[in-house]
Amino acid sequence: MRYAPLNGADILGDPTERILDHRHTSADGSVRDATAAALRQAVLTAGDATRVDRRVTITLSTLRGHGSGTEARQQGSSPFRWQPSFVRRSLGLAALAACAESSYRSPGQAVPAVADQAVTAWNRTGELRFHWEPWLAGLGPGGRAAVLAEAISWASALWSMVDWPRLGGRTTFGGPDDRWTASPRQAVCLRGRVEVRLRSSQSTPRASRAGRDRDDHALISVAGGLPTPNWEAELGYLALVASLRSPGAPAPARVVGLWPASGQCRIVEVDGALLHAACRLTVEVVEAWARAELPDRSSKVAA
Repeated sequence: MRYAPLNGADILGDPTERILDHRHTSADGSVRDATAAALRQAVLTAGDATRVDRRVTITLSTLRGHGSGTEARQQGSSPFRWQPSFVRRSLGLAALAACAESSYRSPGQAVPAVADQAVTAWNRTGELRFHWEPWLAGLGPGGRAAVLAEAISWASALWSMVDWPRLGGRTTFGGPDDRWTASPRQAVCLRGRVEVRLRSSQSTPRASRAGRDRDDHALISVAGGLPTPNWEAELGYLALVASLRSPGAPAPARVVGLWPASGQCRIVEVDGALLHAACRLTVEVVEAWARAELPDRSSKVAA
């Protein structure tokens, strides 16, 4: 268990030995091809994937649920309703970015200010930065306090684990998820969501020993509870999806997993072995979904 705040050296490490360079590009490409083939095969074992009337999205939470025995089938029938737990991540990350820029001293100061700024901007321009602005604006004092309290708690726990001010402008909080599908007609979509992306302090790509450019970066993922027994492959999944989404770019150098509620930190170096392990776990989850989605066709194919 690690209590001292992480800094840039902890996450990026020695760039000459511990950061993935282009020597692993061939492994990255082979894993990408193997994953695409395995996903197609996993769906085909249950029948023609184009006949499935909806797309299933595999996420890090899906992988963790698979490891704990949770059903692979996704539940999409319940209508979406905003609640504090849906707001805390985006609001908390925006507050952390403001703290890292020294605009505020703590998430306790930043969260209410960022929320007020977002609602004010929506009222003035009608533009939605987070999408929860109208919902938050319509809450009474008690509801608003509950939303802010949950975001402050989430952000404060993360703020205490990493020495964010020392990282300076190298961090990107939030941002769009990485997504990949084997083809437009495939029923399976892989989605990788990370809380922070950290670039090396180097302002330009550096030459690797293979003579090609490198772009060192790390992904930081935040979760509740404790790491699962498959934590290495699960963190590797985030690097896998990132490399599949941008096959022409280097894979992330590291993936950092933070579990603030239990004070846990895990760091994995990204190499071919890790990407293969993530590929195998992903295929297991897709096959479990296929069996749950189309049990009749699966049994016919098996016969």
